[in-house]
Amino acid sequence: MTDLEIVKSLSKDIVENGGRAFLVGGFARDTILRQMGKDVISKDIDVEVFGLDMEVLFKLLQNYGTVNTVGKNFGVIKLNNTAIDISIPRRDSKIGVSHKDFIVNFDPALTLNEAARRRDFTINSIYIDAITGDVIDEYNGIPDLREGILRVTDPILFADDPLRVLRAMQLAGRFNLSLSDTTLALCKKMDLSSLPAERIGEEWKKLLLKSARPSIGIEVALSIGVLNKLHPQLAALSTSQTDSKLHPKVTIWEHAKLAIDEASKIKLRDKLNDEKSLEFMLAVLCHDIGKVSTTRMQNSSIASYGHEQRGAELTVKFLNQLAMSNYYLDVVPRLVAEHIFPIHNMQLDDAALRRLAQKLYPATIAQLARVAEADILGRTSKDKTINHLLHLTERAKSLNIADDKPSPIIYGRDLIPLGIKPGVAMGKVLNNLFEKQLSGDFTEHEEGLLLAKQLIDEMKDYDLA
Repeated sequence: MTDLEIVKSLSKDIVENGGRAFLVGGFARDTILRQMGKDVISKDIDVEVFGLDMEVLFKLLQNYGTVNTVGKNFGVIKLNNTAIDISIPRRDSKIGVSHKDFIVNFDPALTLNEAARRRDFTINSIYIDAITGDVIDEYNGIPDLREGILRVTDPILFADDPLRVLRAMQLAGRFNLSLSDTTLALCKKMDLSSLPAERIGEEWKKLLLKSARPSIGIEVALSIGVLNKLHPQLAALSTSQTDSKLHPKVTIWEHAKLAIDEASKIKLRDKLNDEKSLEFMLAVLCHDIGKVSTTRMQNSSIASYGHEQRGAELTVKFLNQLAMSNYYLDVVPRLVAEHIFPIHNMQLDDAALRRLAQKLYPATIAQLARVAEADILGRTSKDKTINHLLHLTERAKSLNIADDKPSPIIYGRDLIPLGIKPGVAMGKVLNNLFEKQLSGDFTEHEEGLLLAKQLIDEMKDYDLA
């Protein structure tokens, strides 16, 4: 059975046992958007069950496979090997300042109105009967979707969870929504200091990976104080100028928004997976973050010498604010540090390309070219550098270094038959050979062995025995 077929079958079982099941949250919202002709994909199917206590529901679910009880204490059960999350209505009582400081009380007898009231925004407060398809929209989420408005469901309950401010940012970006005056005012005054970096990072991931125009969410993040409170290095972009030759009459902030929207198109064009998409989008978002502290007037023009390296340093801080893994901490700053290199070096030979791939790793030339492409497309005055970047990637592919660093042609095992054992001498020979390989002095294994013999013959001062 498909996941939806499982939901319908389960819902019938629930009704037979005196309960009622509804599609809720993101799945219900996305269903309405699809009915409006929007192209949206739902990853998870959220089901809320009324009229049954947790133990009865748990037994019913076991008829459909293995049940994951990790979220059971929060009223959520996941059916393993599916995208189905099942919950029962609950009441939350705030007992502290943290987003985790709640007492959760399950109440299957809650009315639909009461259950919907505790959801963050009206667009997420829509209920759809899992069997009949009847829609219950107690808080006018459907009209808000049509009008492109993000409105809190209940101002009092909304203020209990500061993570909802970040949710406003990513939902606005993903669905091209404007915040209502009440939503804007509430988000501005909420304290975000208790939010863990991991949760902040999850909302940024949703914005960058799921938005056609992430700039909308980033602008919302500025307007509601997310950037000033959590990411001041990004907020500073909104008040800074940039090179008038590249971005006439546009601030660094406007350029960053144009570039990130272009990046969103590029990741779809190149069919990047989530990991590659995220590293790419983060690099584009941060590529000019170093200009704020390096921009100076020089000879009647604006210059930002050294902004690439400064940007890499600030990018590390930003990634830590999102609790990004070591992989992103290793890759993204390298892309930021080198983003201008392919634009300023139009005539790279094969040796220079190999050295660039080696320097970038684990970032890649293909990703760097994408970052530079988004940078150029985000300018108000474009040039022919785009064609150069596309050619650069093709050349890197021909050398097998577009998505990887150069692999050594000669290894230590190849030197042992030549009379050299593992140690300092072997290391020196291997390093020398790899440098020659990068320079293009040899491209085949036999050529490398001949060079190795020459190098060993020249090392008479070393004890090779």
